[in-house]
Amino acid sequence: LWLHEGLAEFYSTFRGSSYGDRSQIGRPVGHRVRVLHDLTLLPLRKLLGPNHQDLFRDPWGTAVFYSQSWAFVHYLMLGDNGAHRAQLKAYLAGQSSSGTLDERFARAFGAPLEQVDRELAAYVQRFSWPVAEVKSTRVETAPPALERLPEIDALGHQAHLLVSHGALDEADLLLDRAQAIDGAHVATRLTRARSLIARDRHAEALEVLGV
Repeated sequence: LWLHEGLAEFYSTFRGSSYGDRSQIGRPVGHRVRVLHDLTLLPLRKLLGPNHQDLFRDPWGTAVFYSQSWAFVHYLMLGDNGAHRAQLKAYLAGQSSSGTLDERFARAFGAPLEQVDRELAAYVQRFSWPVAEVKSTRVETAPPALERLPEIDALGHQAHLLVSHGALDEADLLLDRAQAIDGAHVATRLTRARSLIARDRHAEALEVLGV
């Protein structure tokens, strides 16, 4: 849950540029920063653990959980020039491995939870937050190949649209042309039946459908 919510907020601050080829990711979230400065952080063992029900009973506990989830993701993605991204990847890859939370964490991060607790606390108490600047790349793709739609299908699509908007007489003209091409065409028969039902001619609609 912490990763899901933290990543959502981390990428929610994406800012593109209409004038240049660079975008920003990971800009600080003002109200989250205020919570982190005003309230006590959770131990990472609590943040990463499976049980958060007691936190969500308290609005302050909820605020800390979401704010710290964002901050921990920010630390893992951008802290120390991105040095912790590989640790996050290793931690996620090791979720199915044996051992306690402390053991899996230590294997991935090369440090105990308590040490990273201290590092995260120092990270959130700073007055500046790193922001990633991403250079946009232009992707040149060939336009998809155009295929000519069979006439009966084109007539059927137009008739279906007209029936949907109540232009039944205009639709019937197109349906007549389509049925002259193929009287058994399923989509044409369905659209004809819809046109008849819209006129309360249900028996004729059933006959068209062969029911």
